[in-house]
Amino acid sequence: MKIGILTFHWAQNYGAVLQCYALKSKLQEMGHDVCIIDRVPQYRGFLRNLYHRISYKYFWSWLKFSDFNRKYLVPKTRQYNSMDALMKQFTQEKLDAVVVGSDQVWRWGMMGYNYFLDFVDKYHTRKYAYAASFGLSYWTDNGLSTAHVTRLMKEFKAITVREHTGITLCERIFGVQARLAVDPTLLYDASFYERTLLEGMPKVSQHKVVSCILGDENLDQCKHISNWAEKEGMAYEELFWTDWGFPALRKGKARWLHLSVQEWLNAIRGAEYVITNSFHCTVFAILFRKRFLVLDNHSGGIDRIRTLLSTLGLKHHSLATLGDEEELHRRLDTPISYDDVDARLNALRKESLAFLQEIA
Repeated sequence: MKIGILTFHWAQNYGAVLQCYALKSKLQEMGHDVCIIDRVPQYRGFLRNLYHRISYKYFWSWLKFSDFNRKYLVPKTRQYNSMDALMKQFTQEKLDAVVVGSDQVWRWGMMGYNYFLDFVDKYHTRKYAYAASFGLSYWTDNGLSTAHVTRLMKEFKAITVREHTGITLCERIFGVQARLAVDPTLLYDASFYERTLLEGMPKVSQHKVVSCILGDENLDQCKHISNWAEKEGMAYEELFWTDWGFPALRKGKARWLHLSVQEWLNAIRGAEYVITNSFHCTVFAILFRKRFLVLDNHSGGIDRIRTLLSTLGLKHHSLATLGDEEELHRRLDTPISYDDVDARLNALRKESLAFLQEIA
C-alpha cells in the first residue's frame, strides 16, 4: 500500500524529526510504500520572511537539521507551500492512505485544516491519525472552525491520540472515538536508534548532567541545574538554550545553539542524569535507561508527558518546578525498575502496532 505521512518533518526540532523518522521506518518495515507529504509552511510578511531566511537561529537550525532531513526523511512528495496547492494538486500523488501524526498536529491556532486532512479525497484515499496530539487539554475554538473540523474528523477511518485528554476531546468536542497510542519514537527500543543513527559515534558515559529546557520563560531553570551540577562536581551540558540569534556564553565559552540530531541523541545516551521539560527528551531518557526528572512545561502542553509517565509507572519522576536541592536529589536518585518499564512499554507497543496493522 502507498501511504503518505503528514507531520512536522520540516521543523528544526529534534522530537519532530525523530517521530517522523520512526513512523516512516515502522510503516516501511511492515511492507508499505511510504512517502512524507512535503507540506512546508510559507512565512508571510517581509520582516518575518527575512528573519526566517537570514537570522542566526534559522541558518544554524537549517544547517544542522537539513542534513538529517535529506538523508533520513525520504522519499517525499513534491513540495506544497500553501493550502491551495494541496487542494488543487494532491490527488496526483495517488496515495491509498494518509496518516497524520504524531506531534502537536491538532493544536488549534498553530496549525490549520490541512492537518485534519481537508485536502484528501475521502472517496479514494483512507484517512488515519496516529498518536495525534492536541498539545493542550482543551480545544481553543468553539465556532465555525469546530464545526468544520468535526466534519473532517468523521471522515477518518480510525484515530489514535497521544494523551488521555485527546480521547476526551475527540469524544466530547467532535463526537468521534479515539484510542491511545504511543508516540512513534516509542515504537522502537534504544537499539534501533543506536543501530541506525548512532553507529560509529563514541558512546561516552560520564558523571554528567544533561538538561533540555524549552521556553524562554524557563531559562532560570537552566541556571539552577547548572549551579547544582557544579556543587555536585558533575559536568553539565545544555541541549537547548535560548532562541535568540547569538551564541550563548557559558563561562567564557561560546555554545552554539544547535546540535545535530545524532549529537543530541548521543548526549542523552552518555548522561548520568537528565533533567528536562521536553516530551521527546523524556522519551529518550527512558529508552536509554537514564535517571531523569521532568519539569512542567505548560506552554508546550504537559498532558502528553503526564500520560507517558503515568502509563509507565514513573509519575514520581516529575516536579512542577525545581525546588530545594534535597528534593531534586531524592527524585533523581529514586531507583527505576527499567525491566518493569520495558514490560509496560512492550505491551503499549503491541497495542499501537495492532492499530498500524489496520492500515490496509
